[in-house]
Amino acid sequence: VDLGIEAKKILVDIDKTLRNEFDLILNQSINPNTKGYEYEKAVAKFLQQYLDGIVCFNTRARILDNSLNAINTFAKMENEFDIVGSFNAAYPRMVMRTGDTITLPYDGVAAIIEVKQTLTKTSLEKDLKKFRKLDDLSYDGPYHRRRERFLQLPGKSERTKNVLLTLCQMRPVRTLFYIDSKIDGNTLVNLLEEKEAKLPEPQDFTL
Repeated sequence: VDLGIEAKKILVDIDKTLRNEFDLILNQSINPNTKGYEYEKAVAKFLQQYLDGIVCFNTRARILDNSLNAINTFAKMENEFDIVGSFNAAYPRMVMRTGDTITLPYDGVAAIIEVKQTLTKTSLEKDLKKFRKLDDLSYDGPYHRRRERFLQLPGKSERTKNVLLTLCQMRPVRTLFYIDSKIDGNTLVNLLEEKEAKLPEPQDFTL
């Protein structure tokens, strides 16, 4: 048995199952007059059924870091994300509720997701710019603490530690979720490469 072929079949089946389940949730939630908020709720519901018990997904949530940098980093009304997943073990998970919007401590955040009905060049550029501002926030959550544990591993060479740290996620996951697209694959790849080229070089880990 070719394990590579078998593994590919399994992944294809998983992909097909996930797509079918998401389409089912989407079809139950969406109608011709659907606004953006309904798409957000459909994506949050889909994610919640797989990660329930570990992460709680909230729609239209603000985040607040422990140094309060978010206040000056985001423009007025900009600090609101379509979906924010917070670790169930994080405490406190909720800081404040204002209408349909809640504010969550950034240190307890697992993932931040922006949901749009249609992927366009304009929407992608806007979402990437907003995500980039998250780099200015202070973060001392589970991802960061896991990195610190790697640094303290006994009997590991500096090279081994560097490899482990490279594989170790350092911040909450950021995801852009688009239902449809008006950009072809080549245009999307070129746009992302262009944006990546403009980013500053990543800093090396200090051991």
